Parts: sequence; C-alpha cells; structure tokens
Amino acid sequence: MSEKTYPLTEEILNDLEQNPYFAGHKGNQIVFTDDFYTEMYKKVVLEDKTYVEAYNELGFDTAVLGEPRANAVGMRVMKMADEHRLFKIDFSKVENGMTDFGIVPEQEVVYLLCERVEFMRKLLTSLKEMIATPE
Repeated sequence: MSEKTYPLTEEILNDLEQNPYFAGHKGNQIVFTDDFYTEMYKKVVLEDKTYVEAYNELGFDTAVLGEPRANAVGMRVMKMADEHRLFKIDFSKVENGMTDFGIVPEQEVVYLLCERVEFMRKLLTSLKEMIATPE
C-alpha cells in the first residue's frame, strides 16, 4: 500500500513563508509556531473542527500539503494538550501582569479551580439524585 507523499517544493515553501504560523522546515517536515498549536487546538476543541478543517483554516492547504500531514499534526496537538505542554505563558509577553487573555496567571488558575469546583458540585447533586430515585 503506497501512500501519496507531498514534498515541500521551493514554490510551496515560498507560499508557506507568508503564513504567520509557519516557523520553517527541516527537510520535508514543517515547523510550526507555538501559536499554531494553540490555534489548532482551539479550532478542534472549541469550534468542533476536524484536523483537516482546522489545518486548512489556519492557512495550510491540504490539497498541496496533504491530509495525512494535517491529521498527524492534529494528533500531536491533542497529545501536547493531554501532557499539559500546549498552553504556556510566555512571561516576556506579559505586560502589567496581564496575559494575552486579559487575566493575570494567578487569576486564571483561580478561575479554572472555581470552574472545577462548580462541576464537582453539579456532579455530586446528580449522583445524590440518582441514589435517591431507585429504578
């Protein structure tokens, strides 16, 4: 079974240079910016896009670069998220204690913990209702 390959020609590389999420290449491998991985994750998780749709929306044409490349990077993004390596705060970009999201890092942590507590409250309420109403 032979899989179609998508070599990075000079013409393709020239086009990729215009993409803000393109950081370079190593042989036939595309190197993406950190922002690319974050944006890819948001499109897949928050906007319910497929890896291919997200990849195309971020300016990487799967007709030229191939769907296998899009799927591979999509799986890599999800693995990075699972390993907590996706979202990084670059403190050199933090001005006056504010991140790009407009929240200081400590406030962001508190917000996420509050969200988790609220989820646990709802879960506990649901479990109590399930126990109280036997089948």
